[in-house]
Amino acid sequence: MVVKLASKRSRQDAVLLLHGLSGSPLEMQYLERRMREAGFLAHNPSIPGCGFGTREDRFDTGTWRQWVAFVSGELDALSHDHERVYVAGLCIGAVLALRLAIERPQQVAGLALVSTTLAYDGWQMPWYRVLAPLAYHTPLRRMIAWPERPPYGLKNERLREWVVLARGFGGRIRLPAALRHPRGAPVDRRRAPRHFPSARARLDHACNRG
Repeated sequence: MVVKLASKRSRQDAVLLLHGLSGSPLEMQYLERRMREAGFLAHNPSIPGCGFGTREDRFDTGTWRQWVAFVSGELDALSHDHERVYVAGLCIGAVLALRLAIERPQQVAGLALVSTTLAYDGWQMPWYRVLAPLAYHTPLRRMIAWPERPPYGLKNERLREWVVLARGFGGRIRLPAALRHPRGAPVDRRRAPRHFPSARARLDHACNRG
């Protein structure tokens, strides 16, 4: 959590950085450094239940509502001390950033969204993906893992080669994210954007009006 050190709101702009599913703040480290160099106060928290290794079972996840509650609290803390707060997110972090802007437009000065996942229609998606929600209501949600496999959803061959190289190092380097996702995590990641259609319309209206 952000520690409140002053009663007056700082004129320094702040940015809240939100990592991806089964990731960690290391994913946002480069952006965090650049934001600090640009004069921002950069806050890069680990999202409990959404980040890799944040629970006793490293592959256990919370629900998307718990993720929203956590990032909302982080935004509230930053807004208490800073006049303007921007939110940047990667993957599910970008979806959570959108949620904050939709529900708390007066607190979010701007957004930076990377790899925003609002729907699953990728070229590598298997036909049986429609059965995934069934696991959400069974013990399988905690037992089945979803490993990352070639081509890792990447059409860029150079990026694909980098992923293969990183996986080859295994435990010899500190990886910024997990190499497999629990089944419950992708299901929750699918469920969260379903609650956004009307909210996205409100955001579009606000952007067009601005």
